[in-house]
Amino acid sequence: MENLRSLRKQKGMSMKELGDLVGVSESTISLYETGKRKPDPDMLVKLASVFYVTVDYLLGREPKETDDEMLQLLQDIKDDPDKRMLFSLSQKATPEDVKIMVKFLEGITKSDNDE
Repeated sequence: MENLRSLRKQKGMSMKELGDLVGVSESTISLYETGKRKPDPDMLVKLASVFYVTVDYLLGREPKETDDEMLQLLQDIKDDPDKRMLFSLSQKATPEDVKIMVKFLEGITKSDNDE
């Protein structure tokens, strides 16, 4: 999994740090990176979420990682407790509820910009 090594290095993260984040040893990360051991599906999901990429990207099935704008959006949600709460609440909403919330938020934003 060459993509895993590349992502880890881009983040300036050691194998130990990555292993600690996902609950495996440094040597297990090394085995994943060299292809001597394949992570199970649950581990693939954990690794992908650490780097905000898809599992397919980690497996080399996708030509590039998630687009920069999406990465920034995910980071914003992660860093802002209010945005995190809104996102969490929206996951439980019906599609119709989401449409209503979007219209409501657009209305608030529009009226704030008009003042």
